[in-house]
Amino acid sequence: MPTEASEPRTRWQVRVDTGGTFTDCVAVGPGDRNVRAKALSSSALRGRIIRIEEGSELIVDGLENLPSDPLRDWRIRIPGQERVPEMAVEGWERGHRRLTLGRNLPKELRETELIELRCPGEAPILATHLALGVPWGAELPVLDLRLATTLGTNALLERRGAATVLFVTRGFGDLLRIGDQSRPELFALEIRRPEPYCRDVIEVDERLDARGNALRGVPLDGLRREVDEVLERGVRSAAVSLLHAYRNGDHERRLASFLRREGFEHVSVSHEVSPLLGYLQRTRTAVVDAYLAPIFRGYLERIRGSLTDGSRILVMTSSGGL
Repeated sequence: MPTEASEPRTRWQVRVDTGGTFTDCVAVGPGDRNVRAKALSSSALRGRIIRIEEGSELIVDGLENLPSDPLRDWRIRIPGQERVPEMAVEGWERGHRRLTLGRNLPKELRETELIELRCPGEAPILATHLALGVPWGAELPVLDLRLATTLGTNALLERRGAATVLFVTRGFGDLLRIGDQSRPELFALEIRRPEPYCRDVIEVDERLDARGNALRGVPLDGLRREVDEVLERGVRSAAVSLLHAYRNGDHERRLASFLRREGFEHVSVSHEVSPLLGYLQRTRTAVVDAYLAPIFRGYLERIRGSLTDGSRILVMTSSGGL
């Protein structure tokens, strides 16, 4: 009886690693075909102008893996020159290496060699099209995609996460600023700690004892004014971290349900994302989750929307699991 490993492949197995600069793709398909591709993680490809033909046509080197396609919604730009407007692409003929633009070439394009072709989709999908040789305007085959990405790390380092508000038990509003008293530089006279990832902090007049028994309930109506104020400022992601919630999550669940009804699009609940003793670390984890989750959700939804029905996507975690 054949084992799973010896059975013929019926779908593509695609593995993509998206880093801060490059996205690498390796794919194994029916007949054990093994292909690979590389793209910029900004969803772009770079090429070099060999010759400029009449009107709006360029003969370009470096795009050999890009299948012929009209490339709808693609744009061309000059790397490092943000002031030069991007131009629409009308088509690409791989056999002739001919790139056709939507209008006549501006002076800036006639004076440069290096160009960048920007794709409207996410980098893992671009790399998959390149590896499988599927034109951008055509549908990908059904496949299994495993994705590793530094999207979260980059968003933290560059502080590009979602605007976030933190809800904590009254009296702990400065929890993240005080932290654990560790000093980045032991002998520095002026201590500069990084700002918390949450934009706002709202204290909730509730309390559980150390065993998880309720001493004071959650005053939902009393929070409505502050909640409305942060929503008016465009904050749509919330972290909820209440004292001793790892023993009893009832207060956090009630508050989270209230916030979702009020209009928050994402709510991270500390006893769900990190059900552990240690209020500071649990709060930090909830805030990071709320800060990054909307970014990840939109990213993965765009990737899922580009895959064919029946495809499967698994994402690598920071621990190496899927």
